[in-house]
Order: sequence, then structure tokens, then C-alpha cells
Amino acid sequence: MKIITTRQDILLEFQTDSNVVIRMKMPRNRSFIMSDGVVKSTLDLYGSGCLKVDNDFTDLPNRYNGNDLTNKSLISIREGGAGDLLFKTPIFKYLKEKYPSCKIGLSCSPVYHNLFHQNPYINEIFFHVLPLEFFNRFDYFSTFEGLIEGSKEAEWINAYDLFIEKYGIHPSEIKEKIPILNIPAMVKDYWNCVLEYELKDSKPKIGFQWRASSPVRTLPFSLSADIIRKITEKGYKVFLLDSMSRKNDVARFIADNNLKDVVDTSKYSDNFERMAGIISLMDLFIGPDSSGTHIAAAFGKPIVGLYGPFRSELRLKYYKNAVGIDVIAEKCGRGCFMHAYTLCDFAKELGEKAGPCWRLLDSTVVSNEVDKLYKKVYGTKFKGG
Repeated sequence: MKIITTRQDILLEFQTDSNVVIRMKMPRNRSFIMSDGVVKSTLDLYGSGCLKVDNDFTDLPNRYNGNDLTNKSLISIREGGAGDLLFKTPIFKYLKEKYPSCKIGLSCSPVYHNLFHQNPYINEIFFHVLPLEFFNRFDYFSTFEGLIEGSKEAEWINAYDLFIEKYGIHPSEIKEKIPILNIPAMVKDYWNCVLEYELKDSKPKIGFQWRASSPVRTLPFSLSADIIRKITEKGYKVFLLDSMSRKNDVARFIADNNLKDVVDTSKYSDNFERMAGIISLMDLFIGPDSSGTHIAAAFGKPIVGLYGPFRSELRLKYYKNAVGIDVIAEKCGRGCFMHAYTLCDFAKELGEKAGPCWRLLDSTVVSNEVDKLYKKVYGTKFKGG
């Protein structure tokens, strides 16, 4: 993170999943909080003289480390994905219950804001590019840049525990490490309207998120198709989860693989709140390391997690009725732990378009785990398989 001062007028644009562009004006001679990534992209776009870096946060005295928050305020800054933000929600609950008079602010990408508008433990939400005067309103701050992406501890410590320790709290103090997520009733009403027939089908409903934000964590399309076929053959109905911006890809995928009993939700899913809404209506969720997995956990849904670049325990450890299937290539040791928006070196070496670890994932194993977990949770309500 950096504190910067603009040397000229700057206009930043942030694109949401539904291709809506949000613009932020940054007038000349104003100071802002920026992540290293946004600083770099701004310099690339406007040139090296467009802003001046004033401070990289190393000398700021008011970083939060378990301080008493009675009648105090805390701003939490994180540019990362929806999952990383959801990891923090049990901490917000803990702090608000321990210090009822405290005020908590969240600074994150506007793409994710609608996931937190209904959160009772967050008082204010800000853009991840934060005016310095807003930052200065708060008594304490916490930042998490590189906590997952660049930390060796992330290779053996569960993500929740990493975030909790970053706040100066012992992980044992927070008993329930499950995301806190509330969505308006009208979001479920929306899905019950646009998918009325499909949701009323008596077949068990399985949400399947086939993509993750990083290619290395995204299953090969052929493997996704095999998994879906085997699940639907057992009598389940699959709801394929993706964003509206990829609806053409999803339609082609379903048609090219001649998939049956598959519902394409992408053409109706234009933001993260709606994605959360359809997951809340599922009986069970399947996916790689992705936002959907943690959204499903927030709603108490059974989860079958598919993990290649690292072990599932690093994400699913505290979730009830969650089964992790781990497939790490022998060459990769304990995993590559990649979070970048690119493929791993092994995939590049082999000239492949997906992580080589996914070769080890057996679609029959996945469908059997789905069937077993569904029956464990719901008993004899469904006699499939």
C-alpha cells in the first residue's frame, strides 16, 4: 500500500463482472491510499510523472494490532477478491461484539461492494482507492496486501487464521470461522422469477462454479463437462455459475458438450450479489478455490471443493459438510500456491491451457463425493445414484 499525491487530474476506471464501468476522478494535488498494483497501473497509463509516492505505510503508527476499540474506529483495506474479503467478516463480528461502540470501515474494489451492504458489522464501505482525508478519519487501519499471495505462511496456515493473526487476535478467540453474508430477499425473488421452472424441478440442485479468477485454479473445460455428465446421470440438476460477461462461452460449452439437465445462470448473473443469491438456493455447491465456495459456506451449503495448486484444508478447514478433493502434481511438491492471473510454470512448460494438476482429478470420484455428501446431509429425501 502507498500514500500518493496526484500531480495531474486522473480518471480511473474499474470494470465490474457485468461490464459496467465505474469511474473515479482523482483531482490534481490530492492525496490517496493506493495498492501497489493500482499505483503501477496508473503510472503505466498516465506516465511516471502523474503522481508522487509519499509513504509506503511502513512508518504509520496507527496500524491495528489488537488494540482496544472502545469508542474507536478501524478502516480495513483490501483490494483482493471476494473470498479474501469474506475471510474478514468473522473478525468484524468479533470486534463489534467485543467493542460495541467501535466503528468499522471496509475499503475494497467497487465490484464487491454489494456483498457487504447488508453486513451488520460494517459501518461504511469505500473504494479501494481511498482519499487520504477519509483514511485519516479512522483511529486505526489494517492492510492485507500480499498476505495470501506473497506469504510463505499461507502455504500451511488456513486463510482465516492468517487474517485473524494479522489483526493481532489469537485464532482461538474466534470460534466460528465462516463468512457472514446477508442478501436482500428481492435477490432470491429475482432468481425465483427468472428460473421459476428450473428451481421448481424436484431434482436436487447442484451449483457448479467451473472457473476461478486465476487460470491455474480453473478446471479444463473437458473435465468440467465430464463431471457434469456424471452428476446429472445420478439424477441431479446442475446450475452452471458464471458471470454475465461470459454468457456466450457458457452457452457454447453446454451446446458443444451436449450437456443435459444443466441450467445456465450466467445470462442472469450480472453482479456478485446475484451470484450469491443463486448459490443460496442450491442444495450443494461444487467448485475450485473461488468466491463461490465461501459464499456457499456463508449459507451453510454442503461443499465439494476441487483443489490443485494447494491443499483444500487451507480454505475449507472450518466449514461444516465440506469435502476437499486434492490433486497436486508430484513435480509440484506441496503445490504452486499461485494466485496470479496466469498459468503456472509447469503448464507453460508443457504448453497446456490449464494446470497439469487437474489431470489427476477423476470425474467419477467427484460425482461419487457429491452423491455421498448429498445423502449424508439430506438423508433419504433423494434416492438417486
